Amino acid sequence: MRVILPYFLVCLLLSPAVAQVDAKVNDLSQPHQLTLGQMYALSMPQTFTALMKVANWDAPVLTAYDTDSNLLQIDILGLRTNIDEARESVEDFRSKVLGPSLSYLNQTLSKKIDETQMRILYTNRQSGKTLLVYEKGTYTLR
Repeated sequence: MRVILPYFLVCLLLSPAVAQVDAKVNDLSQPHQLTLGQMYALSMPQTFTALMKVANWDAPVLTAYDTDSNLLQIDILGLRTNIDEARESVEDFRSKVLGPSLSYLNQTLSKKIDETQMRILYTNRQSGKTLLVYEKGTYTLR
């Protein structure tokens, strides 16, 4: 351990990545341009958290904006193992959490998006296997 630690520190300090780090931190008041998709992806988890408590929803949910497909991607990490239960969970999420969240965000951001601009994946969090995808009104098995 005595030999490895100093060697590790020397490598870290001499590495080009560390040498190129700018010591100056960014000013938080700097303007930064976001796409509408990025803004929704960043805002949705906050509304989801509040609505999930009210709706008694317990599966973790991740959101991201997929620039290649121009869709918001919502990943539900649940415990369901069969397709019918997973579909039921997605429907429950859409009605109790996603719908109210979209209404709130559309009003707050003075914009209008709907589910046709989203992809919802249901993944079993124990196996890591995506069971189904809901996109543009259609369920697809994975």
